[in-house]
Amino acid sequence: MIEQVRRKLRSLIRLIEKDAKNVVYTSFVDVIAEHTEIDIATIIGSGAGLAQYRKKVEAYIKCHEDQLTIQKLKRNKPISQADLEVFENLLLEASGVDSREEYNKIFHNGKPLGVFVRELVGLDRGAAKEELSEYLDDNNFNPKQIEFINLIIDYLTMNGIMKPARL
Repeated sequence: MIEQVRRKLRSLIRLIEKDAKNVVYTSFVDVIAEHTEIDIATIIGSGAGLAQYRKKVEAYIKCHEDQLTIQKLKRNKPISQADLEVFENLLLEASGVDSREEYNKIFHNGKPLGVFVRELVGLDRGAAKEELSEYLDDNNFNPKQIEFINLIIDYLTMNGIMKPARL
């Protein structure tokens, strides 16, 4: 947010009159207020906490791209429940939240883990083309239609999944 404010103010700086500079003195007293307990789920559930968690998960995934579960998700291959549970336990531990239900509610917002990770990792371009290859081979398309299909593949490569409404 600070960066956005800085960028907006940057264009206004030129409007400040250069000869009208007054020195301003302040005498604020720093007061420490009483402390209050804050529920960690409230902080984590906020946009900032969720963004930090997503960054942490993205960093973990990038460092462990060779892990079998991540490779399967990225290449759109079926994964076993055991693979998924091991991976979810690692992410649950990284989140700092105690219960699995709270973790799912705060971070995944009701999405399955595979969908959540696929959104972060994206989909391998080869896997996306492989999934659409049978459809492409069975029909004749004009250049505009082929361009549209390539846009779909690009979107899947970046975002991992596509809701039908997005089409």
